[in-house]
Amino acid sequence: MKRPRNRRDEQIRGKIASTLNKAMARRGIDREQAAKLLDVELGTLSKYLTAKMIPGGHILWRACKELGMVMDENGLRLVTRRRAPGKSSNSTDNGQYELPFVDEAVAGDRVHLTIHRSTGTAGKKAVKSADYVSVNLKIKVAD
Repeated sequence: MKRPRNRRDEQIRGKIASTLNKAMARRGIDREQAAKLLDVELGTLSKYLTAKMIPGGHILWRACKELGMVMDENGLRLVTRRRAPGKSSNSTDNGQYELPFVDEAVAGDRVHLTIHRSTGTAGKKAVKSADYVSVNLKIKVAD
């Protein structure tokens, strides 16, 4: 027996449809390309994009991976910073990690973390501010 539809389900379907449409527009891909990326039939994708159906977990996972979206407690949304296609979100080919949250600080009762771009010199060579990031982590281990 099917569960009766409620207003919250309609809102969720609408939000997913809106976010999928925005992600496709941002990537500049059409429905056929998106269907291939998500590994779904074109008709099924149309139902997702018109808020007639909610994608399953594996489809949402692929959408996040392939279309630059994030799903968290706030729902499905586009990531604020785009990464280059084909790159993993946390490392580059040479093994270094990307820090898209540069110039931020996190503080708590026991932890203080600051991340910012460093300027200055490395040896005798001038360093561009975008080339280096300074990470300072302080952890309070005892009162």
